[in-house]
Amino acid sequence: MVSFAGMEGSSWLTVILVNAVALIISASLLDGVEIKGFVKAIWVAFILAILNATIGAFLKFLMTPVNILTLGFISLLVNAGMIKVASGMINGFHVRSFWRAALLSLVLAIVNCILFSFL
Repeated sequence: MVSFAGMEGSSWLTVILVNAVALIISASLLDGVEIKGFVKAIWVAFILAILNATIGAFLKFLMTPVNILTLGFISLLVNAGMIKVASGMINGFHVRSFWRAALLSLVLAIVNCILFSFL
């Protein structure tokens, strides 16, 4: 079992599937974010999980002092960067700009909190 904050006891597959649903919902709420189907959303969720577990974790570790000073804003920017990287890797997933990716990161976090509150 993978343990994420607020997702204790959820399997890795459950986390990926819920993130895919959250991506579909978030993309439907935001202009400039396109996901072509649920299968692409699953791939995006999977790639984002891998990117955040590797590169994202390393960047967040390096940016810890600045992250503390900015009250977490740097984490939002790192997540936006990971979303833009995933957007470049996966056909069928497009985010128009870095700031759209930052907004998607914020909306995605809110939608994930709501969805995981039901599990």
